[in-house]
Amino acid sequence: MTDFKRTYTLVDISERLGRPRTTLADWARQFKEFLPTIGSGRTMRYNEAALEVFGLISKMKDANEPPEYIKEQLRGVVTEIIVPMTDDDEGKPYLMQLAGEVVQLKEALGMMYQQLQQQSLQIEALTTENAELRLDLAKDRQEAISSNHELRREVLEARYEASAATNQLSQQMTTGHDELRRELTEGHKQIAATVAANISEERSRQTAERLAEKRIERQLRAEASKAWSAKPDPERMKKVGMFKKEENVQAREDFIRNYVDDRIEQRIQEASE
Repeated sequence: MTDFKRTYTLVDISERLGRPRTTLADWARQFKEFLPTIGSGRTMRYNEAALEVFGLISKMKDANEPPEYIKEQLRGVVTEIIVPMTDDDEGKPYLMQLAGEVVQLKEALGMMYQQLQQQSLQIEALTTENAELRLDLAKDRQEAISSNHELRREVLEARYEASAATNQLSQQMTTGHDELRRELTEGHKQIAATVAANISEERSRQTAERLAEKRIERQLRAEASKAWSAKPDPERMKKVGMFKKEENVQAREDFIRNYVDDRIEQRIQEASE
């Protein structure tokens, strides 16, 4: 289980630095290689080191330093780089595990192929031995003919038995090779089907989570709009000319955005429980 002691969400860091959460989110994406994180996705948090890095970025932003200059300065002070996962990366660890299983299968197929090659070499060796045996038997036959018919019969029987045994062994090994190939093919099909099913299930889960987050965001925006409408006119309106007032659209949008940013993580967590 992830240890959340002395770790911070973007909302926590926003409160500490006095910066909007959306601004910190932009910095987190822009300088992600310098920000150590814990967890991923909705549970991703930042440790003390990341908090200090955010502070440095904030100071350099106040000085209107360009991004490349900020990165150059961070390279001189950040010693450990942990790249956080974005929403598009949530399925990667699982897909990497599945890819590892496919690699293991390929390695197993390679080893079995080497075994088949070794067995083929054994068959060739047996065939060579059988050919040599036939030559020896032919010589023995000539000797048997010259000596007596009984010896000739025994030599021919030995020759036949050796040939039959070699042919039987060769047939058994060929049958075993065919069965092994069929088993490997079926195993590969099963693993491929399982990988495809798991990928489809993971994509469906991620789609459902994104839809839920969009729904919660819409609800929060509606709540924020109502809260904004309930504010006194001096807070909502701005002067236009000498005697005319109109709604401060920029202030309204900032209020709604901050309202959503401050509550969305908690709402998502509550919805997932």
